[in-house]
Amino acid sequence: MGEDRSVRKAYLGRPVGRRPVGRPKYRWKDRLEADLSELGASKWQETAQDQEKWHVLVSEAKTHFGSLNAIALRVQYNNGFRMLMGLPRFCSASGMFAEARVDDYYAVVRKRAASLLCRIRASSNNVLKVLADRFDVPAVKCGASKCKASTMIVTKV
Repeated sequence: MGEDRSVRKAYLGRPVGRRPVGRPKYRWKDRLEADLSELGASKWQETAQDQEKWHVLVSEAKTHFGSLNAIALRVQYNNGFRMLMGLPRFCSASGMFAEARVDDYYAVVRKRAASLLCRIRASSNNVLKVLADRFDVPAVKCGASKCKASTMIVTKV
């Protein structure tokens, strides 16, 4: 074997320069493995080979991490409100919204969903109307009577 072969140089050589300060950056694969291990899928490469199993795993991940994102968003909403009101960090969220007579996170989400559904139902697009009629969520259906008035306003404009 020659001393100048690139394989030998790479095997015996030493890196030149310094490492960056701090923790090594997460690679996409590292984050993927951490998330999938949280779901209990340790052999994700083998699961990815079977299309049906992979689709089941992906749908579980969407459900799991989607709910975590919603929880994180609710916490951030509550913390932001606490900061605006100058309240301590560990005060009751339901109490602070009740005292200020302001909608909490869930009320805002329900109202936004109902508003979106009303606008879709008021649309002139028949495909959207059909989709909106198939959307059956009890929290949104109870606001459907309000939807009629907004429909009249939108169609007159």
